[in-house]
Amino acid sequence: MNEFFSIGEVASLYNVSIDTLRYYDKLGLLKPGVRKKNGYRYYCWDQLDKLELLLTARSLNVPLQKISSAQYDSDLSTFESVITDEIYQSKIQMKKLKKIINDSNNFLNIIKKYQKIDTEHSLEIVEEYVNYTFIFFSSRVKLLNAIHSESKNNYFSVAQCSCLTKNNDILEGMILPDSTLPREDLDIKKIEGTYKKVLFIGCLIDILNLWERIRISFSDVVECFILYDFGYPLQGQEKVQHCVTIYFKSKTNANMINNYSYS
Repeated sequence: MNEFFSIGEVASLYNVSIDTLRYYDKLGLLKPGVRKKNGYRYYCWDQLDKLELLLTARSLNVPLQKISSAQYDSDLSTFESVITDEIYQSKIQMKKLKKIINDSNNFLNIIKKYQKIDTEHSLEIVEEYVNYTFIFFSSRVKLLNAIHSESKNNYFSVAQCSCLTKNNDILEGMILPDSTLPREDLDIKKIEGTYKKVLFIGCLIDILNLWERIRISFSDVVECFILYDFGYPLQGQEKVQHCVTIYFKSKTNANMINNYSYS
């Protein structure tokens, strides 16, 4: 049985690269313990035990700096602390990954929802009960700052929205999720009740033209708001296509807006 092992033999035994072993040597994590007369350094069994512990810790994603501080702890208390902290950090990362997956699925569902739209022929009208907290702002800059601030923790928790009042004034703001309580100093409008809604994809001028057509087709419209889900640029153009949901209140019975054409 060999008592000493060259760096190449150790690399082969543990399926690690020679560069990795040299890096561990440079950091002082694992130095060959024996130097023979030929000038070459060799690992002994004690170093192999250390290497196994080192590789185990790395497989658990423990940083090398923490391994260095823990490997000389004879009662293993430091190792216990290091592994416990790594479990905690892994749980945080898992939570972040779950959020990314959840947000990605939400965005995918939104995309699929708009893929079903046939804007060239007719737009379907359905009814939906909504209960939103709408916060409006005096300037577009304040609105964008608020949206970016609120979206840091959950991008899909807020959405830009335009609200058209009875006097045809346009209020721009954002919709907050149901669980969020807005500050008292903000201008708030509750949007609650059963609304008709239309899904639409188009540039801003197309959206305004559709709104005018809705007002003509539904003469009793008293309230409307437009929820912006997302936008994307048209290839080779400066225009942006917006995916929006237009909500409005009307007692007129209709389930389609026909023959809509782009401007």
